[in-house]
Amino acid sequence: MNSFMETASSLRLPVGYRFVPTEQELLLSYLYNKVIGAPLPCNVVMECDLYGEEEAWKELFQQTDESSLYFFTELKKKNDNDSRIARMTSSGSATWKNQSEKPIHYDNHNNVADGVGGHDEGKNQKTVIGFKRTFSYTSKKEGSTSSSSSTNKAKGGGWVMHEFRLAEFLLSHNQGNNIYVLCRVIKTKKGEIME
Repeated sequence: MNSFMETASSLRLPVGYRFVPTEQELLLSYLYNKVIGAPLPCNVVMECDLYGEEEAWKELFQQTDESSLYFFTELKKKNDNDSRIARMTSSGSATWKNQSEKPIHYDNHNNVADGVGGHDEGKNQKTVIGFKRTFSYTSKKEGSTSSSSSTNKAKGGGWVMHEFRLAEFLLSHNQGNNIYVLCRVIKTKKGEIME
């Protein structure tokens, strides 16, 4: 936790600075670089175990007063013989519930990044470079079963997470066996719905 909080305090950004990358930029400039061990464009995306202790990332929201933050997190299997991912916090008091998934395409015609997909001159091809999954945070402490429950609404909102993962062909350069994803966690306001 100490290294996490030190990272958080190092994010002293200029007044008015906003980090608003596209989905392609998140996948190709941040997550891909993290996976292959290349330098990141900046240190705005922090590493945090979102499926471990929930207090670490919640505390960062309190410190920064931001409504959304970006994290790298390592996925963990439920057990060694299982392909399913454990999304419950280590205390068992909360979980991230999957709501939806969509593919993210790379437009080969625009040549956004070198080395991704094949480039055929004159053809506008789209390659799936990753996926975006949306999760809602559910806490057993609050007695809620979904982010839209009356308990969360009464407390003034909830949490939504967009989890970005790379397509398999981009993971061939993975250094190590760690499976990283990039997550945007959003604090929602009462009655707000995030997609």
